[in-house]
Amino acid sequence: MDDRASKSRTQEINAYKKRVYKRFMLEMKKADYERLRAAADAAGETVSGFIKRVLAEYIGDTADKGGPAGGLDGASQD
Repeated sequence: MDDRASKSRTQEINAYKKRVYKRFMLEMKKADYERLRAAADAAGETVSGFIKRVLAEYIGDTADKGGPAGGLDGASQD
């Protein structure tokens, strides 16, 4: 793939993410983050994945969370 095609694909991906996902910042004390990171490590997950799973469990979301079919990070969410 040449540079132009690569840049075009990147722009396409970024446009998709902008349409489908909502990013937000979460501020927490360093000590609380370390506890969160330890819990994620103990569960064998990334911090982001751990947060998404815990939120999905809390709000009762049992749909597939990994793709466009639904879930916390799926395209069907408004």
